[in-house]
Amino acid sequence: VRDEIAAGAPPSVLLAQRADSVASDVTSAVTTSMGAVDDLDVRPIADRLTTVLAAQRALTTQQILVAAPDFANSVELRTGAAESAGAEAAAIDRLIRLTPEADAVTLRGQSDARRAAYVRPLGEPVVTPELTSSMESSANRYRVLAKELATDLQSTVQSQAIALRAAALRDTAIILGAVLAALAFALGVGRSLIRSIGRLRRGALQVARVQLPREIEQLSKGAGVPEIGPGSPPESQTICPLFSQR
Repeated sequence: VRDEIAAGAPPSVLLAQRADSVASDVTSAVTTSMGAVDDLDVRPIADRLTTVLAAQRALTTQQILVAAPDFANSVELRTGAAESAGAEAAAIDRLIRLTPEADAVTLRGQSDARRAAYVRPLGEPVVTPELTSSMESSANRYRVLAKELATDLQSTVQSQAIALRAAALRDTAIILGAVLAALAFALGVGRSLIRSIGRLRRGALQVARVQLPREIEQLSKGAGVPEIGPGSPPESQTICPLFSQR
């Protein structure tokens, strides 16, 4: 657009199309960035903001077309302005459904008045002080609404992000606590098993190194196999029954 202006004044229709394209990209960026957000507090604000931006975009197109020197006698320019006024009215209607404020009703009245001016017979005065004042008033109100909604949206998103971060930290702490408790339990079980295995190993070594050689020596000297009575046998006789079966 800058290069085209430097090369010479571009047609008003082309300039309006370029401005509408830029504004449309801004609205699409907001819609895309908020499309993945499914929050009951964020979504209504984002919808109102995109609606205000759509109405503001339509009004900007009207301002560019009306500023053309031949607007009063150009069917193309006046038709484009009327179409933009209709798009603005549709956006205002949606804004009223989203937030029934007095400002939205006032904006709708101003938009209807401008649209009626655009369809006057060719040659009749269209760009009147009332029309210019109406455009300036609507443009200022759109800027204020867009700024307020953008600020509200930013603060709401930040609040939700802080709440989600706190919830994530809380859940992480709970998970870490559960993991630490499981590790402590596993450590206690492991220590208990190690102690049991240690006692078993010491008992096995006691049998293999002391009791078994002693019983073998007694058998080699002709000692009889001790009888096993009811109840637990003495500690020194636990291995003898192994040899009585041979």
